[in-house]
Formats: sequence, C-alpha cells, structure tokens
Amino acid sequence: MKPRDLQADMAMLREVLRLAEARDFGRAGALARTALAEGFEHPLLLNVVATTLEWVRSPFLYHQSTGVALAVAAFFGLAYLTIWSLGALTLAPKSADPEFRYMTTASPRRMRL
Repeated sequence: MKPRDLQADMAMLREVLRLAEARDFGRAGALARTALAEGFEHPLLLNVVATTLEWVRSPFLYHQSTGVALAVAAFFGLAYLTIWSLGALTLAPKSADPEFRYMTTASPRRMRL
C-alpha cells in the first residue's frame, strides 16, 4: 500500500469540514466518498457521508431561509388580493348609460367615474 500524504489529507479534511459547516452536503459528501474510496478513513468523513445520505433522504430538514421566499410569497399574495378586489368591478353592458362606465357586482348602484 502506498503511503498517504499527510498534508494533502489534512487539506482535504479541512475542505470537507468547511463544506459541511456551510451546509453544502452535496460537495462535502462527494469529496468524503472519494477520500473513503481511496482508503483514507476518518470519523469526519464517515459522519459527512452519513449526513449526506440523510440529507438526500429528507432535504427539507436542511434548508436555510434567506427571506427571498417570504418576499416572493408576499408579492404574490398582494397581487392576488389586488386582482381579487378589482374583480368586483365589471364593465357595464353597452346598452347602459354612457355616463356610467362601471358598476359593481356587489351592489346594484352605479359608480360615476
């Protein structure tokens, strides 16, 4: 068996640890699996591989909210409410008085613009 390079192994362990702490389990797991396949056994590598398998099984447990999803949801919610509230206004039939352009469906009274 060929002797291992201690400096390269330590650099690889630092990189796996950095990726795992950044919650980049895809790249950390791939790097850990490669190191294990090359014969380097370390508890950190085994833990990262196990965590990667857990992450693949249930990825929604390891998400980080950046607030962008909340902003998009708020935008679509307000857009929906705006369209819904404007839906109460409909165009009056052509035979209606031209002075009145809109009437509400909620009440029989006409609104003057």
